[in-house]
Amino acid sequence: MMASPTRRPAGRRRILLTFSDQAVSSASNFVTGVAVARLAGVARFGDYMLTIMVWLIVVGVHRAVITEPIIVTGGQGGGDRRATLAHGLTAELLLAAAASAVVATSGLGISLLGADLGRTMLALAPWFAPLLVQDYWRAMAFQQRRPGLALVNDLTFAGVQVAAIVVFALHGWRTVGFMLAAWGLGATAGALLGLLWFPVVGGLHASVSMLRRMWPLSRWMLADFATGFGSDQAYLAFAAVLLSRADYGGYRAAFSLMGPTVVILLAGGNLGLPEASRRADPEQPAALRVYARRLTTGILCCVGLYCAAVAVGSGRLLGALYGPAFSRYGVLATLSALQYVLLATVFGQLIALKAAGRMRLLWRVRIGVFIASLSSMTLLVRWLGTPGAGWAGVATAALYLTAIQSVYRRELGHRPAAALSEGGGVPRRAAVSWSAPVRPEIDT
Repeated sequence: MMASPTRRPAGRRRILLTFSDQAVSSASNFVTGVAVARLAGVARFGDYMLTIMVWLIVVGVHRAVITEPIIVTGGQGGGDRRATLAHGLTAELLLAAAASAVVATSGLGISLLGADLGRTMLALAPWFAPLLVQDYWRAMAFQQRRPGLALVNDLTFAGVQVAAIVVFALHGWRTVGFMLAAWGLGATAGALLGLLWFPVVGGLHASVSMLRRMWPLSRWMLADFATGFGSDQAYLAFAAVLLSRADYGGYRAAFSLMGPTVVILLAGGNLGLPEASRRADPEQPAALRVYARRLTTGILCCVGLYCAAVAVGSGRLLGALYGPAFSRYGVLATLSALQYVLLATVFGQLIALKAAGRMRLLWRVRIGVFIASLSSMTLLVRWLGTPGAGWAGVATAALYLTAIQSVYRRELGHRPAAALSEGGGVPRRAAVSWSAPVRPEIDT
């Protein structure tokens, strides 16, 4: 049943709706990947995952420059919520047009060189507008503390997407392009549904002015996204240079089994950061440390249980989901599970550092991890072959764990109360932006 636009669920119900929405969002993206793998094969799945990384860049820019600054500042529009929604929508359409033009041009150039990846990029290019607008409505629903609207929107997205996949498959249209079209049709349904809830139209000039007003904050968010994406995703793309097309497809399928852990981590961040921010009191620094320990314990238990199941099933699970050709990549699934367990062991500490405004220190960590991840991927794949890609992920996670623990102990571990008041170069209010809803599970 559709939630009333004026109803604001609180407490446990809001938490349940938030987790449910994140699960539906992840599932819809996961379904597209499974469909591509089973219908198009191992090699084309690798091309699909490389194309999805292009989408991750675009959606990361859209959140950093548009949705998260709006959530934090309200667009700095004097409290006129309707005007802010309208200007944000126009900004999304401008970004979508630019992204479509760049990706279509790049895809055409790659196609002329004879690479199948170019055709996949051309298939994605028309769908940026509905994908970004649907994600924008979802973010605005969370901003207004109406997660029920976000859940209904994502359920509509997923329902139309699955129906389109079934129709295409029954008609024999089983290419990557048709699977991306099903994804785009689902996003179109969600975007149109959002327009029913938020019927707004914004002017071009006012939208550009709003983006300029938010730039002092959004530039920090954009810089954080760039360093975060580099440390978290670049080595996954770099593996395509070192592995064959088929082995890269198997590697990304094994990594994609971590989708449920991503749901846990993202939902934990959406709920955990606001709570950590409330406890980041310079007069009571112990409260933040206690909360960080509790958050890590809860997240680690959830992630550990799922990763243990993946480690036990590994090859059988890959074969059952993606097809028999993927079964031989079970060791990569086990190593991916180990990687996420390592990351979960410092989840609470990471959230605490964000809540305390230590953004510049986190950027330095990410830059170091980015360099180390590319180096380890190169060396370990050369030494160990395809399994080396999985071990490179484990090595990267171990380095990240060590770095976060070191920064956390130095900045927040049993220090005088005044230490928590030392800024990290980002306005304290900016920490709230990390609670913005996200849809990064597309890479899983």
